[in-house]
Amino acid sequence: MTLSALIPAWAEESQEVTPSLPSQLPTQLRRPVALGLLNDGLRLAVANRRSGTVSLLNTDTWSVINEFPAGKQLSDLAVLPGGKQLLVTDEARHELIALRYGNDALQETARLPVSPSPVELILNDDATRCYVASLWSRRMSNCKSSKPSHYRSSRENCCYSAMPGC
Repeated sequence: MTLSALIPAWAEESQEVTPSLPSQLPTQLRRPVALGLLNDGLRLAVANRRSGTVSLLNTDTWSVINEFPAGKQLSDLAVLPGGKQLLVTDEARHELIALRYGNDALQETARLPVSPSPVELILNDDATRCYVASLWSRRMSNCKSSKPSHYRSSRENCCYSAMPGC
């Protein structure tokens, strides 16, 4: 299994993300499981397990300003340095999903398969490595990159193993 480009080079460029602000959010079970600060702490991204959505909250008013359908059963979320890009794991679809933040909206930039049942996502200090722990497959996905925003598809750069440090 190989990883495709999570956040392509063009994602670093200043591109507009057009918001589609909901007039009223649907009533549904969300069950928040992970969160991360975006936009220098002005926004909070919340991964919702039951609804498969990522909610964006205004940290001044604590109100939901937008919600983005990202997957089926989200299990974790990590914000990349700069606070404009994030990764989420979808446990039900066995995917790692890259999102870009801008104008109070999220836009999907990549979706790729990972080892079954991903439950935790972590980045190293400089975000050049992405680790995804998978529960029922008892595997870890390990992906390295030369830059925090360039995770590439390559067998040399990514591996999946039952042991850490594969």
